Amino acid sequence: MTDEKEKLFRDQFAANLREQRKAKGLSQKQLGLLCGFTESSAERMIQKYEQKTQTASAYNVSLLCSALNCSPVDLLPVT
Repeated sequence: MTDEKEKLFRDQFAANLREQRKAKGLSQKQLGLLCGFTESSAERMIQKYEQKTQTASAYNVSLLCSALNCSPVDLLPVT
């Protein structure tokens, strides 16, 4: 993937994650806790995904989908 395509992918994933989280009425910390992240890292992990400073692993995408009761298609951009 080119740098530009990768940036667009991260941008869209972050926007989709934020939209899904807000639609469910969850704070970043609440979502992180539902994913099973520790109390001390829950909010920080979601912030990193939404601020595009960290890319979610496939496993963490599955945790996010489970916590948000959504499909990966709802989070992952179509490329």
